[in-house]
Parts: sequence; C-alpha cells; structure tokens
Amino acid sequence: MYQNQKSKREIGWKYFNDLVEPYGECLYLDYGVTKINPKNIIGLSYSGVVSEEKLVRLVELVNASGWNDNSPQDLHLLLLPNGYFTVSTGGNHRTILSNKMGLDWIKANVEVLIPYERVSPEVKGQLQSLEKTIEKEDEIFTQVFKEEQAYYDKLEEPPSELHEKRKQQEKKLGRVEEEKRNLIFNEAKRLMLLPYQPRLKVTINKMSRKT
Repeated sequence: MYQNQKSKREIGWKYFNDLVEPYGECLYLDYGVTKINPKNIIGLSYSGVVSEEKLVRLVELVNASGWNDNSPQDLHLLLLPNGYFTVSTGGNHRTILSNKMGLDWIKANVEVLIPYERVSPEVKGQLQSLEKTIEKEDEIFTQVFKEEQAYYDKLEEPPSELHEKRKQQEKKLGRVEEEKRNLIFNEAKRLMLLPYQPRLKVTINKMSRKT
C-alpha cells in the first residue's frame, strides 16, 4: 500500500497487516452490517492513511448534524479472533472520531477472520469439496455467459433457451456459494468468533393473584 506521512492522529494505533499476519492462513466470513463498540477497534488500514483535512471535514459535519452515518457499508472492519477489530478497506476517519467522541456503538460492515488451523478437519474437507464444485459451476456459467454475450455483440437477441440456461446456472452457482458461506458461518459460530450481540433486557411484570 502507498505510505503517506504518518499523522499524529495515528499515535497509539496499530495497523492491519501487523494485526493479521500472525494468524497465517485464514478463512474470511462476510458477516455484514452490525452494531459494534468502537472502543474495540485497535487498528487502522495502514500507516499514513489519516488525512487531517478529511478528519476536520468529518468533525464539522458531525458537529452540525450529529453522528448520522448513512453508509456503514464502507466502514469495513475485520474482526480478529481476540475480539478486537481493525479497519480493513475503509472507515479510518470515522473510527478515529467515534473513539474520540466516546460513542458506545456505531454501525460497521464486519468481516470475520477465522484461522485455518482452528477449522475442524470435517469442515476443511467439506470446504474443499464445495470449492471444487464452485470452480466447475463457474466454468459452466462463464461459457454460457460468453455464448449469450456473442449474440449481443452482433446486436442480436440470444435464443430464449440460452438466456434461461444462463439464469439457471447463475442460480445454481449462487446456491453452492451460499452453502459455502453457511458452512463458514457455522464454523465461526462454533469457534465463538462471531461479533458479540448484546442480549435484549426483558422485563417480566409480576401479576398478583386475586383470591
């Protein structure tokens, strides 16, 4: 990555590569947008990533409108096995500001890191089988897509059966990819590596019994 001059705002922060490399080979789970405690973010994307000008603009925006992040999808965090987060591809300035403001929670797009050495042999075997299936189905999809595209390149409408074949193959590939994601999700759950979700407080009202 391009190395800018390190900002004083980055003092005390660690960086993505330094936090991830010790885990070696890993699986990654796209968990999605969820609430997290910004105090648990300990890493930025890379040294020199913070722009003072961009941070000042963000502060001005928050001062004017409060913390109202309409695009948490691009605040991309990686959850490490130790329960802490590092910024991955974006969201460094929001990370710094949310910590400075002492916010209890923010929304972020979370990806989960799963060390491959912790994955059970059974799941490893299932993953290898699914990856072979995905590779095979993807080759079929690519071939059908190219055949369909050839008609469009000639400004012709492809046969309806070819169009339907491409749609069905796309669905088939999607099902196998979803099966792989579910397998990784369940393994991350077994290993207790998923983001912490606070339990809702339930109040039980006691009713007096009339006699």
